Amino acid sequence: MNLSDDLQDWDRIILSPLRFTIMSLINQADAVGFADIRRAAQTTPQTLSKQVTILENAGYINVSKIARGRRILTEISATDEGRRAFKRQIDILKHIADAR
Repeated sequence: MNLSDDLQDWDRIILSPLRFTIMSLINQADAVGFADIRRAAQTTPQTLSKQVTILENAGYINVSKIARGRRILTEISATDEGRRAFKRQIDILKHIADAR
């Protein structure tokens, strides 16, 4: 793989800084709560919701609503496609960083 191939495979959906953070967090667990991601990313609910929708529409994540008592919690998990896309993007970044 060369730099041209890397740039051809570059995933612009994942590489937004906030979407990259979301994918990084959910790739470390089966599912992560919306509020936990919001705190970790230090963003507003509105901004996070917009980025989650983009990732969901791309098929990279699943969003589930879970009733806990009187509260409805939102959990986010990576799809198999999302995990593959995130790993592929990490591999591209490593390849570019190691290029001489």
